[in-house]
Amino acid sequence: VIDCVRSTQNVASLLRTCAVAGVEVVYCGITPAPPMPALLKYAGDAALLPSRFEKSAQHAVKRLQQQGFEVWALETTDQAKDLETLLARDISKLPLALVVGHESYGVSASALNACDEHVRIRTVGIKNSLNVAVAGSIAIFEIAQQRCG
Repeated sequence: VIDCVRSTQNVASLLRTCAVAGVEVVYCGITPAPPMPALLKYAGDAALLPSRFEKSAQHAVKRLQQQGFEVWALETTDQAKDLETLLARDISKLPLALVVGHESYGVSASALNACDEHVRIRTVGIKNSLNVAVAGSIAIFEIAQQRCG
């Protein structure tokens, strides 16, 4: 779930990762989505992934939960658990969705409140977070790798 990510290049990078991992995409809010020409230019064939649009990430989270998904928000909140801690569980058969948020403001508060877990990528430098496309790609790839065994 891409929650109001504004940069076409960030969205394109996330789409390429999703294409490699074989996951579907839900666009929310102001997020650039196909058939936007700039997105098609940067994402190429990855922009053709199975996808849908939801008005808000909160609505997308609730719909996914109704479909049996556990939904994790990739965000640096006080409740966030390290990605490797959550991946220590057996998630191989768990329907799972990941929400990534706006470059400056992160995942919307309403979506955060609706998510089952908050997850972070542990950092050791002076910054506490990565670029949304980088962080999202790391998390998607790590989840996909764990599912592949």
